[in-house]
Amino acid sequence: MKVQAALRGVKRLDASGGTLIMQFSHTFSRDLVSQGENCVLVEGVWQEVLGRKVGVRCSVASETATAATAPSAPAEGTASNPTPITDDEVLLGDARKLGAVVKPLM
Repeated sequence: MKVQAALRGVKRLDASGGTLIMQFSHTFSRDLVSQGENCVLVEGVWQEVLGRKVGVRCSVASETATAATAPSAPAEGTASNPTPITDDEVLLGDARKLGAVVKPLM
């Protein structure tokens, strides 16, 4: 229940090299999800939902404050970005299909 509540604090989701980067608004939530068993649990849920093995890395919004001002990337399927190119984009596309709001960190 605590992990579920902490996951509601995810403000951004990104991917890099097969790792999902979850950006939280508070250090408490980040720390709770980052703890050993909790992180393994979250990775397992993402693996089940996405149908592939992924790693999870947690950060806090203030740690990437400059990234918050970066412009948003074009959405999948638009004329400027017709198809996912990298494995990370495919992973993020799968997360979007499940209802995740994905915003770039850079």
